[in-house]
Amino acid sequence: MIPTGCLGGSCGACEIEVNGRLVRACVATVPSSPSGQLTVGLACDPYW
Repeated sequence: MIPTGCLGGSCGACEIEVNGRLVRACVATVPSSPSGQLTVGLACDPYW
């Protein structure tokens, strides 16, 4: 489950790493991958 906060992309609570790039899940679309594989990991923010 991805945590949410503002649901508008401004707070960063939903920030995740997708294929090595940080995105805000509540406003992002799933990028296409040439290999067909997608790797998602939760980003860690020590101040949140």
